[in-house]
Amino acid sequence: MYTALICAVLFTMAMVLRHKAQGAVTDNEHGGDFAALCGLIQFAEPNTPEVSLPQEIIAIADELLVGNLSMSDTAIQQLVTKHKGKSWDDIPAADKPAAQPYKDHWQHWQKSVAYPQPENVKFKLEQFKKLSQNTMAKNKFHLIADAALQLATEEKALLGRKTKANIDAKLAKALNGNNARTNTFTFSASARAQLCGNSATSPGSQAGKALLVDLLCICAGANTDTTAGKSCCKGCETNPNHDEWQPATNAKPRAEHIAKQCPTTRATADKSTTKLHHLLGDFYTQVNTAKGTGKEMKYALGTVGGNGNDGCTGKVGNTNNGRCVKYTDDSILKGTPQLDWVQNLIQAAADYDTRTDNMNKIQRIADKMEVLNKTATTLLWEQQPVPILQTKATTTTAHQTAEETKQECKAITKAADCKKKRSEDVNGKIKMTKMENTAN
Repeated sequence: MYTALICAVLFTMAMVLRHKAQGAVTDNEHGGDFAALCGLIQFAEPNTPEVSLPQEIIAIADELLVGNLSMSDTAIQQLVTKHKGKSWDDIPAADKPAAQPYKDHWQHWQKSVAYPQPENVKFKLEQFKKLSQNTMAKNKFHLIADAALQLATEEKALLGRKTKANIDAKLAKALNGNNARTNTFTFSASARAQLCGNSATSPGSQAGKALLVDLLCICAGANTDTTAGKSCCKGCETNPNHDEWQPATNAKPRAEHIAKQCPTTRATADKSTTKLHHLLGDFYTQVNTAKGTGKEMKYALGTVGGNGNDGCTGKVGNTNNGRCVKYTDDSILKGTPQLDWVQNLIQAAADYDTRTDNMNKIQRIADKMEVLNKTATTLLWEQQPVPILQTKATTTTAHQTAEETKQECKAITKAADCKKKRSEDVNGKIKMTKMENTAN
């Protein structure tokens, strides 16, 4: 009886020691790996900043196009008034032929009949009213308005490419897998090792599919301990990550809880390729550090006991298990095939770069729009020109009058000379007669 009691006590102590050996948790043991995943998880948050057209662009386009409408045909102005409360698509088909050339003008023109009318539009209409009496200035204004419309159309096209929604969709896939936000990380009855890493050389079926699943593999608890999360961070072991991760249950709340413990120092809204390369550099540094007693498990994150041949079961201790995630060798070494979440992040960053470039183009277009606005304003001081034909006629008449006067003067001069000559001739003859008479 006494011997049996001693044996029972010894057996219990042995099981406790074995349990502790398998479930040993070292605080922050996965700190570097956790930080590397955290940087990428925070990058993958679908929080891309929204962008919009600069307000001055919209205002200038409205002002110039509404001013252009006020100088246009009465029929077009009546059409705008008739359908002032309708979008382009809601205009009846019967009126579309008349309005078709002005489809792109429509949203700007509607502001001319809006109530209350925007103050900037009201001011410009009053300002440019005087141009309607200046044909040449009015024609120039039409050209300026057409150029403004072309720029506004180009800007909207640039803004519509690679939107926040496009970028965030790819980021969500990197975070949650290709099922994105609907993914609950429920994996039927699969064993944890099958998902995270079958052995030291065999990758897990879900390794590299979603960042949050990789996080579960290195931070979620096993049945041998309830504080496994501490190996990643202080607080990572709290509810709902305070017990064993069962792959057949919804693990989304557990994964999101662990991710919320990530240091905020790496949180970013910058989704550029440059930023991504920096974060991937941290990841590849960590994943290229071999795991296990003899460094048998390569291209993995987490901790491995012994040689790791029993795979990433979640257990850690004097065994061949690990709380880890094992990737395909070629995915890390060659990028073939690329890890799913890496590919999604690369595509999201490329879209973000394109959007940044488009916004720079939009700013240059805004500068051009400002020049058009200033050019339009200079027309207010342009004088109505004197008709060219009238000026020519006046010049010709003046030229003819001067020529006639010149000819008349010549005629008068010649007549005076002739008269003087005749007088001299007569006087000469008289003198000769007198001399002859004296001689006789």
